[in-house]
Amino acid sequence: MDRFAANTFRTLGIIAVAICVILASGFMLLLAFCAAGFANMGGHQQVSPADMALIWAFIIAAIAVLIGGDFLNRKVGGRLSA
Repeated sequence: MDRFAANTFRTLGIIAVAICVILASGFMLLLAFCAAGFANMGGHQQVSPADMALIWAFIIAAIAVLIGGDFLNRKVGGRLSA
């Protein structure tokens, strides 16, 4: 029964980490899209370099969250499966 409980908790932990990673990266992408929308709010055709840097920072942060979450998921999953 202990092995069954350990496998169940490991599975639930992996699912919880995956959901948190997806939500965090989705939030970062939403911030990037909002920053792009605010940059074009004044009717300007061209976005300033500072606004583009902010947009790219949010996109890179979202990718980093996805990669970090995958790394964390593999590290925790590998440690608990032994």
